[in-house]
Amino acid sequence: MNKTIPDLRLNSGLRTFGFGPCLSWGFTELNAPMAPYTQPGFQSSVDGLECAGGSSPLAAALDAAAEDIQSTQGKVALIVVSDGKNPSGNPLASARKLKEQFADRLCLHTVWVGNPKEPGQGLMGSLPSIAGCGTASAVGDVVSSAGAITYRNAQAGNEEVAESIMMAVGSAVRINIWFRSKHCQN
Repeated sequence: MNKTIPDLRLNSGLRTFGFGPCLSWGFTELNAPMAPYTQPGFQSSVDGLECAGGSSPLAAALDAAAEDIQSTQGKVALIVVSDGKNPSGNPLASARKLKEQFADRLCLHTVWVGNPKEPGQGLMGSLPSIAGCGTASAVGDVVSSAGAITYRNAQAGNEEVAESIMMAVGSAVRINIWFRSKHCQN
């Protein structure tokens, strides 16, 4: 997904959510605070994700992301990657709070990871409409070569390009990243 981010001057950050020892027994952790974006730097943050577990405290992640991006200027793209299953808290209310706080500056993009018709797909699909700006995609639509181009073009279709990107990655996604990094060669 890092390869789909346009080569523009912007800031980026990375937050993970789940529960367990990977998050110091908390629900969400800021892995990379907002800083000038570089593809290798952001990739290093993603590659540093080692393990995962637990439920999907999506509401806590959205609330924490609001704090992470509060000092940003201009448009903000919040990208949430999750299976959306078993969310604790009320992620819809948290998305509404984000919309209230950032108004038209915020676009909320979701990337759903899971099997068709699993619980969580509907939730992930509904978040961008609450923000009034954004897209809902499945991970397969983003990671394939053709899908990455389509996703990138959809982002470029927005009236203004984001100056800041914050990515929140859920536990199911971190498990996949960790497994691939430990057991698969590039």
